[in-house]
Amino acid sequence: MLFNTFAFLLFFAVVLLLYWLMPVRMRTPGILIASYVFYAYWDWRFLGLIIFVTFVNFHLTRLMGEESGRRRKQILIAVVSLNLVVLGTFKYLNFFVNSFDSLLRTFGFTPSFTTIHIILPLGISFFTFKAISYAVDVYRRELEPTTSLIEFGIFLSYFPYMIAGPIMSAKVMLPQLRVRATRLTSSTINSALLLIA
Repeated sequence: MLFNTFAFLLFFAVVLLLYWLMPVRMRTPGILIASYVFYAYWDWRFLGLIIFVTFVNFHLTRLMGEESGRRRKQILIAVVSLNLVVLGTFKYLNFFVNSFDSLLRTFGFTPSFTTIHIILPLGISFFTFKAISYAVDVYRRELEPTTSLIEFGIFLSYFPYMIAGPIMSAKVMLPQLRVRATRLTSSTINSALLLIA
């Protein structure tokens, strides 16, 4: 669902309408559900991947926030490594397998690799680098780890940023999720329309 399509416009309009009709306490979970619906629309099979990445990063960075010294650094290395393995597997495994196959053929070998056709999950670069930047901010003590799995889930999967970015810092985005807007004002609407345009 690309941003310049009628499908996205319709999806966004429905989400916006539901957001303002929901009770205030349900809006944050509603945004997470909308983001997961958006993600699943592209390919529902990868919904488990983003949920897994969210869950593991949330718990590891909370653990890192409680530690100090060498243990803190070890957890950071684990978080960064996990995210890079996820990214590398989906983004570069085909490239490396095909390159290795070509290299062996150059030397006269005829390998019988099974061709791996890995589909690239939607926004994988965005959510893995956001998870890494969040972990680094927590490691540097520039940010306290969030206690809300729902807020962290939105930070990684927020649908307006999923395809085109930018990669927003958790220091900027997480406080915005805690603001409880109760009504629309003309200045808010004008500001939103300007940003959309």
